[in-house]
Amino acid sequence: MLEMTTRDEEDFFTALASVLGEGDVFFDVGSNLGKFALTFTKVVGAKGHVAAFEPGLWCFKRLEENIQLNGLTNIRAFRKALGQQDDKDRLLVAGNSITESRLLPVESAATSASETVDVVAGDGFREAERLPVPRAIKIDVEGYEYYVLEGLKRTLSEPQCLMICCEIHQRFLPSGITVEMIEAFIRNCGFGSVEMGPRRGEIHLIAKKGDA
Repeated sequence: MLEMTTRDEEDFFTALASVLGEGDVFFDVGSNLGKFALTFTKVVGAKGHVAAFEPGLWCFKRLEENIQLNGLTNIRAFRKALGQQDDKDRLLVAGNSITESRLLPVESAATSASETVDVVAGDGFREAERLPVPRAIKIDVEGYEYYVLEGLKRTLSEPQCLMICCEIHQRFLPSGITVEMIEAFIRNCGFGSVEMGPRRGEIHLIAKKGDA
């Protein structure tokens, strides 16, 4: 039975702050301008590390500027989308919005603003870049959630990966992908506690392992 309580963005910040500390590793998937990534660079400190993934060119440039302006050295930003496998795809942008870019193919793609982006399987990319296993991961990818999770299966199954905070965009989920499938996949990676709640028409999911 799913636990459904109304949530907002602060629930993610609170949950992540409960498991992240000095020396830890945090992945921000769908980083946008870096609100989560930059916040948690301070939490993990100089001995910790943040990896921020943002495929959109405009947002990525702003993310890099924010990192430079803050003089941060414990974060790496990657202009990559995480998915099931290495590929290239079109990032569709909803007008001038910086919050509703998405990788899912839609009928209006030909008339929508778009840009070609690199998609990488998270496990292989993490290993190639020698990134440590994260203690916590935040995912906000406008409907691409299941594919991101599939590409990170080995990483998520590592015992030191203790928390996933994922915004599920129900209206953008591809055909055949359900919220229940996403929950089941996460549980199969060893997350015993999965809580969900609505936020502005989407679902906020917080998954934990053990005593996290």
